[in-house]
Amino acid sequence: MKGEAAKPGISDEVRNQRALGMLRRINTMEAEAFGTKKAYVAADELLHPDSDINVDSVSVTTPIRTLLFVISKDQKHYQVALLGNDRACEQDYFSNESGIIYAGKALGCE
Repeated sequence: MKGEAAKPGISDEVRNQRALGMLRRINTMEAEAFGTKKAYVAADELLHPDSDINVDSVSVTTPIRTLLFVISKDQKHYQVALLGNDRACEQDYFSNESGIIYAGKALGCE
């Protein structure tokens, strides 16, 4: 996610591969957190903000993507969505504690 906004000529394929890589890293970090703490953790505990991103307990926002976290009350389950901010038909990604990543676009998009 970091740096994508600074490169407007970046191809959709590269943007999508970077987004997919980010979601894979999130799943790995959540699995590691669950392995050590026996609980999934919120965005602000999992990620460390820097100058390009805004992090709170449920979301991470950059100029082109938003990463949304939902952690169950008992912290035994999580859902995460990585959404494009700048284009209506952006490829979006979704996952949960299963580690399976789903990709999709809004209805009406090719």
